Amino acid sequence: MVRCGCGGRFESVVLTSFDFSAFAGLPVLLKETPGLRCNKCRAETLEGTIINAALESIVIAILEIPSMLDGFRVKFLRKHLGMTRYQFADQLLLDRWELVDEWENHCSPIDEIHAQAISALVRKINSVRRSNGSVAVKIQL
Repeated sequence: MVRCGCGGRFESVVLTSFDFSAFAGLPVLLKETPGLRCNKCRAETLEGTIINAALESIVIAILEIPSMLDGFRVKFLRKHLGMTRYQFADQLLLDRWELVDEWENHCSPIDEIHAQAISALVRKINSVRRSNGSVAVKIQL
């Protein structure tokens, strides 16, 4: 039994809608998601496995629609990989790490060649990390 800060206890529920933006760092809404709700104050939260599954679902959704790749999403993907801007630029074989900074701060658009390189890098690293036991999560970007 997990206790809430209010003294109540969290109970397992299906959350109709859960704002995941604070976890992801970009606007994301989870739909029909397994979660926890306090029986006293009604606060809602997610278990770690659901958070990880949602983050993985966001990565997949971003990669499926290359036109969605903007500065916010590049930053999300970079952080998902656990890389600094310098490491990310190095993996993409960029001459200047500042280009990553320009993308993330919307100072420079991401061209199609770089979008494809980012997608390939994330797919490569994700395929190495992918776990066998994943949880299905519905997301709305």
